[in-house]
Amino acid sequence: EVGEMKGINNYYSVSDNYDASKDIKVKVKNIDKLNKNKTGTYKLVIKAWDTSGNTASKKLTVIIKDTKKEQEEKQKEEERKKEEETLAICEDILKNSRNEMAVAMRFLQSAFGALKPIISGETGAMGTDGKLLYAAPGWLIEIFMKDRVRLNHMYLHEVLHCLFCHLWSRKDRDQRIWDLAADIAVENIMDDLYEKAVYIRPNSLRREKYRQWKEQQNVLTAEALYYLLTSCEEDEIVHLEQE
Repeated sequence: EVGEMKGINNYYSVSDNYDASKDIKVKVKNIDKLNKNKTGTYKLVIKAWDTSGNTASKKLTVIIKDTKKEQEEKQKEEERKKEEETLAICEDILKNSRNEMAVAMRFLQSAFGALKPIISGETGAMGTDGKLLYAAPGWLIEIFMKDRVRLNHMYLHEVLHCLFCHLWSRKDRDQRIWDLAADIAVENIMDDLYEKAVYIRPNSLRREKYRQWKEQQNVLTAEALYYLLTSCEEDEIVHLEQE
C-alpha cells in the first residue's frame, strides 16, 4: 500500500545454509528508484555474496498500490456509466413520447421538433425556457413507468405554452396569477382536443369552472383567464393551483 512499505530487509532475509558464520554482503539493484509514496511497478534485483565468492541473486517485482484511491476511481467510473445509461434511457423516453404525440397530432409535428429535450437535475419535473425542454431524470423514468399518458400530457403542456407565447406575454401582470391562467389555458385546449395520447379527464371542479368562464368569455385565453382569476377568492386560487 502506498506510503506503508518498510525497508526491504523487513520482507527478505539472506543466510548461508552451509556456514552461518560467513560474512554475507547484499546489494539491491534499482532500490534507489523505488518510491514508497508513489504508485507503480518497480523491478528490483537482490544480489548476495560471501567471502568465499559464492553469489546468488533474485529478481523481484514490487507493486505499490493506492487501494483507497483505486476504489474511489472505480466508484466514480461506475457512477459515470450509470449516469450515461440513465441519460440514454431518458433521451429514448422523450423521443418516444414526442414521436407518439407527433403521430397522433400531425398538425403539431413541427412544434414538437422545435423544443430540444435536455435531461437536467436542475428542474423538479419538466419545464421549458422556450428553446429547450428540461426534464429531471428521476422524475422522467418514474412517470414513464407509472403513467405514460401523463408524461405525454406534460410534454404537450410545455409545447403549448411556447406556441401561445405565455413565457413572453406576461408584461406587468402578477406572476402567480399569470402562471395559473396560462396553465388553465393550455389544459383547457388539451381537454377540448380529447386526444387519447394526452387526455386526462378533468375533475368536477375544473369542468364547472370551464362552464362558468365560457359563459363570460368565448375563448379561454391566458389573458382572459387572468382577468377572471383576479375576481376569485384566495382559497379558490389555491384550490385551482392544486389541480
